[in-house]
Amino acid sequence: TGRTYELGFETTRATPAFGTRKFESAAAVIALGPAVGADDRATYDVGIGTQLDSLAHFSAAGTYYGNRSLADVWGGAPPAAGEYRDGGVAKGVLGIDTVLPVATRAVVLDMTAAHAGADGIV
Repeated sequence: TGRTYELGFETTRATPAFGTRKFESAAAVIALGPAVGADDRATYDVGIGTQLDSLAHFSAAGTYYGNRSLADVWGGAPPAAGEYRDGGVAKGVLGIDTVLPVATRAVVLDMTAAHAGADGIV
């Protein structure tokens, strides 16, 4: 129909999040003599809100898209389960850095509206 839909939305404490993920933001007043300023802090898990995941987010029996191994995707030994590694997966393999710009036709489904309970959790 030629309509355009905004796929991004503001992330707040009320944004639905999987498991223990959360989004928190705060501001503080900073007084420096006669000058007064403010500082902001945001603490959040990246998997909240609008995002595009790479193919490095899922494997079947240790095999990733394109028959790549865990070591291929992580550029060597992966971190232990539940541990995070600065910089993420290996660059140029299956990371988000390999995704080309997207402009296409699509069917957009509101999964939260279709499946959320009264508390808004899917």
